Amino acid sequence: MTAPRCSNHFLIRASAALEKLKLLCGEDKECSNPSNLLELYTQAILDMTYFEENKLVDEDFPEDSSQKVKELISFLSEPEILVKENNMHPKHCNLLGDELLECLSWRRGALLYMYCHSLTKRREWLTRKSSLLKKYLVDGISYLLQMLNFRCPIQLNEGVSFQDLDTAKLLS
Repeated sequence: MTAPRCSNHFLIRASAALEKLKLLCGEDKECSNPSNLLELYTQAILDMTYFEENKLVDEDFPEDSSQKVKELISFLSEPEILVKENNMHPKHCNLLGDELLECLSWRRGALLYMYCHSLTKRREWLTRKSSLLKKYLVDGISYLLQMLNFRCPIQLNEGVSFQDLDTAKLLS
């Protein structure tokens, strides 16, 4: 019974962040720092999606959860997309900060990992949609590599040899 209370905590935090964001957006534009607004928005998204992810995990990703997973990935991508589309900063990493960027990438990668893990238990689904599973796995790995790249960019030296093209694509 402690899990629902813990999950509710994230909804309460998200609601508080959205209320604060609403107040700041109503203030004079000079008082509203875009970085602070974006941070509040991102934190609200992280809290709300965490609540939804926990529900999916608790239910072991029901058969019809594919659309929900896509929606969560989309929500977790919104802050980065917002910055890029509005050209708010030449290097969006500086505006969102490494910690938030890492967290967004981690959450997308971890969500896809958990979802794929649940899918591997469904033999019938696997026989019909194995290419979709592969896509989810590749996307999840890409998000996790992206997460690792924010603070410590991966530099491959010329001596690295790959046994297959897919591995090379993922690491390049």
